[in-house]
Amino acid sequence: MLLVAFLRWLLGYLSFSVEGAFPERFLNIAAKKGLNLWKMRKNQEVLQACARSRDKDLLLMAARQSGNRLENVKQHGLPTLLQRYRHRWGLPAGMVLCGIICQYLSGFVWQIHITVPEEFNEYELRQMLRSHGLYEGVRSSEVDVAGMIHQLSTEDDRISWMTVNLMGTNAEVNLSPRLSAGSSGTKDVVLSNIKSRADGTVTRVYVYNGSAAVKVGDGIHKNQLLVSGLLEYNNGRVVPVDSSARIFARTARRVTLTLPKSAVRLCPTEQTTEKTEGRFFGLSLPLSLQGSVPGDTVRDTQHQQVCLFDSFLPIYVTREVFTAYEKQPVAVTSEQADAILQQKLQLYCFFMLAETKEGRLLHCTTRCREEQEAYVLTAELEIEEDIGEKTVIPYAPEQSLSQKTQDPVTPPPESG
Repeated sequence: MLLVAFLRWLLGYLSFSVEGAFPERFLNIAAKKGLNLWKMRKNQEVLQACARSRDKDLLLMAARQSGNRLENVKQHGLPTLLQRYRHRWGLPAGMVLCGIICQYLSGFVWQIHITVPEEFNEYELRQMLRSHGLYEGVRSSEVDVAGMIHQLSTEDDRISWMTVNLMGTNAEVNLSPRLSAGSSGTKDVVLSNIKSRADGTVTRVYVYNGSAAVKVGDGIHKNQLLVSGLLEYNNGRVVPVDSSARIFARTARRVTLTLPKSAVRLCPTEQTTEKTEGRFFGLSLPLSLQGSVPGDTVRDTQHQQVCLFDSFLPIYVTREVFTAYEKQPVAVTSEQADAILQQKLQLYCFFMLAETKEGRLLHCTTRCREEQEAYVLTAELEIEEDIGEKTVIPYAPEQSLSQKTQDPVTPPPESG
């Protein structure tokens, strides 16, 4: 639809209105003559539409034959625009000059999009490309893509393959790192185990890397080995790996919450104080000189920015209202205490489960008792959570597993 509208503007069109007793007869005659009309709408008794500029004579003929007349005929499009500014030579000269400048600037690279792997730094990579002739503002014809790719792949061992695509004023650079990039023979191999963070009973085991040391239904204790980082094959070969697993277990927790029997309620009084402060371009100026209210108070603050002609000025007015409160002792009943303690328990469970790894509450048993000065709520919680905790063990590849696990033995000194 956008292309059709552009073509109509390029060839020129006109808008008009048909006034008369029978505008429908004009539409029938226009259809017989093969006239193309669009944007047709009826405003009260006037029909409005658009047509091609070259069909103006046929439109006038259709209006006379139907007993109507054309009003408000206006020309639109590129031909009308050129006719209007035909004596202004600066406009076509500027358009030609603009086209020449755009054509000249299209031969330069203005944007470089880089897909940066984790092993590379984007700033470092852009500096490397700049040193080999690719930067914002360079002519596209001066960039030796094949030579730059060959030199960068040869100089930097981290690059496995590299592509540079020049598309108009944009350049796209894609890199793929080597699998062995960043590792050497002297760097330690990651060897890790997964141990338990709490006591419990195993309910689910998902091992992705490593050797499982427990199974579903086993009872475990804190700091017990769950997954070993030594992966043993059937041929007896042992390979150190970075263990990865999710071990879910059913754990138990006890929570004790207390609530005093006597509480203090803050009740508002009629003593209030209002303070107003103005801030003009960073300078604070008090607008009221009232004193403060003695005792416990609650402050209500309102900020307002001055607006002039729909534009906000750097002038602020701050209004503070201080309301005095008095303390009144209140006795807490057992029903109120039970409701408050249950709400506190729900909050505790929410934040406790948020700290666990995919934890969920299985069972909860509560017991509320009344003591001499407080109400006490005791809850027994049964939770299922991921209790695995990874422990990294330093391991050098040039050392064998037997050397890593055994302590060196120092020979006794020879006797004289």
